[in-house]
Amino acid sequence: MKKVCSLSDEQSAKMKAIDEAWDKDSAKWQADNSAKVQAAQKALMEAIAKQDGAAIFKAYEAMKAAQAPLVALHDKACSQIMAVLTADQKAAWQEHTVLKSISAWFEPAKLTDKQLADIKSAYAELAKGKDAKCDEIMVTLAEKTRDMLTAEQLKGIAPFMLHMEKTIHLGGGDSAPHQRPARQASATGRSRWMPARCSRARSSSSAADTAASWAQRPALANSIAIPDSAE
Repeated sequence: MKKVCSLSDEQSAKMKAIDEAWDKDSAKWQADNSAKVQAAQKALMEAIAKQDGAAIFKAYEAMKAAQAPLVALHDKACSQIMAVLTADQKAAWQEHTVLKSISAWFEPAKLTDKQLADIKSAYAELAKGKDAKCDEIMVTLAEKTRDMLTAEQLKGIAPFMLHMEKTIHLGGGDSAPHQRPARQASATGRSRWMPARCSRARSSSSAADTAASWAQRPALANSIAIPDSAE
């Protein structure tokens, strides 16, 4: 984030303090609640094994509830981080994270330089919208990127696209530009664990499908929330 947003020394110091507080608070929460979360995850896995859609959805909701306090800590840190940035810095960070996510999602397609340039141009147009929300931009840009792919590229990412579309429809809060595996290097050099998030479930069956996939990677996080200050 320091490089992408050209953070001042004062901003970097504030970011470090927020990051260290998050590390401390989340570590304590994990120590106090790991048994509860593991029990919820076990229940979810058992429901998945039985292929019971209603039970999977119920267990998935229980897993979210178990993690809710950690999500609150995560959102608090997110708000504090973003409050440090100027409007221009927020825009720069959003562009960086959205484009980075799209590139990662479509990595199996081996996007060409022209396609990457077209994706960047498409993002710029979408971001011009006065009321454009980051998650809406992400969904639309993913759809536009998919439409840019050749038939050969689509063949290579068909299974991945199915999972990605379910994740887009079911995952992330309104402030989340994208998700990535939760264990990330923090500004202090330590790795951190962040909570899984899944909102706006459209149906119990589709949520169950996503839960089955999500359970294999139980901790996904919004990388904008606690960014790597060295990025």
